[in-house]
Amino acid sequence: MRVGIGALVASLVLGLIASIATFSDVDTLINDALQTNTDPAVTEDVIRTGIMIGAVIALIIVALQVLFLWFAWQGRNWARIVIWVLGGISVVFGLVGLAAGTGQSTGFLTSLGWFQLILTAVGIVALALAPSNEWYRYRGWQRANGQG
Repeated sequence: MRVGIGALVASLVLGLIASIATFSDVDTLINDALQTNTDPAVTEDVIRTGIMIGAVIALIIVALQVLFLWFAWQGRNWARIVIWVLGGISVVFGLVGLAAGTGQSTGFLTSLGWFQLILTAVGIVALALAPSNEWYRYRGWQRANGQG
């Protein structure tokens, strides 16, 4: 259980590092988007607003991930199930994105993406193993008997 939660926390930290590296130069992101854009309605302001909305949504998602990890650490089985589902979706789409090379402009970001993907996979597998099942069952028993 600790390995699984630890791997998922490490994956989350790597994701934050990748986000900081990506958003550290917003002007380059905007220029890249403008160069590939053919629609005259998409201006620099529209792209900047889209990037800011995306950053806010990403922060909300990170906050939810931290919340689910906290509840999983506390022994809540429902949080472990949510982590399995979201982690599985993340691994599938991460493999597709990294294999296609979408959005990865540097070797640093690609490496972070692969490490994050591996840590997420390790985390969801570790939370599915028998020792984790026993621990969650025990924590549920403790709560049911007023001990936890």
